[in-house]
Amino acid sequence: STWGDTLNSIRYNRPTLWRRLAKVPSSGQRGIPGFYERLSAQSAPAEAKIQKDIERTFPTEVFFSRERNREALFRILRNYSVYDTSIGYTQGINFLVATLLFGFSEGEEATSDQEEATFWALVHIMFECGWGQVFANGTPKIFELVGELEKRLKRDFPAVLTKIVDSELTVLNCFGHHFITLMVTAMPLTSAVRILDVFLEEGEKVLFDILLRLIKIHEAEILKLTDPLDIFSSVSYTHLTLPTIYSV
Repeated sequence: STWGDTLNSIRYNRPTLWRRLAKVPSSGQRGIPGFYERLSAQSAPAEAKIQKDIERTFPTEVFFSRERNREALFRILRNYSVYDTSIGYTQGINFLVATLLFGFSEGEEATSDQEEATFWALVHIMFECGWGQVFANGTPKIFELVGELEKRLKRDFPAVLTKIVDSELTVLNCFGHHFITLMVTAMPLTSAVRILDVFLEEGEKVLFDILLRLIKIHEAEILKLTDPLDIFSSVSYTHLTLPTIYSV
């Protein structure tokens, strides 16, 4: 089945499924009791940077107008920066965590358990899904993903790739940010969680599927453009509408 079929079939309890797919340990399986809380007691060099980014994370979403949810987002990012010192905190992680928190709490005020589940889901994505390499020094995963996307553009949309290159743009600067954030910044949170539904089950394949479908939708428009800035905006900042994309 395609990822579109998967999205169409989703009529489940999202938090329960995410816990299973992200291998979120139950409270009795988390090893050291109070481990998550103990992270909060440790020094976090990135704390000021994280606090600044909280206000920039989905600022128009009602979900983050709730103080409790902003505080939960801060704690998860802070604790992860302590947990994974090789990454610490890098911009982009905040949007991924915000979407996870929204999904686990189903858009309501997050409980302590949902906050901790979000933390462990992030650990799974960064370590088991290899997404830590997107944020690691040198961003090796980004170059791997962009390289694969360029191959697919050359095969399926050579005219679009030529348009990008002739405009002195690169696949990296046009599409790299979508890989960093798992595309969640390109749509409302209610749609972004559906990307994570599939990503947690199928991995990065869903990102290529969406980007290539997006190119297919806008190919004629892109090929008509002549200004490099217009081309960049067309391929980089298009807001996604999931029903439109996965029905193509």
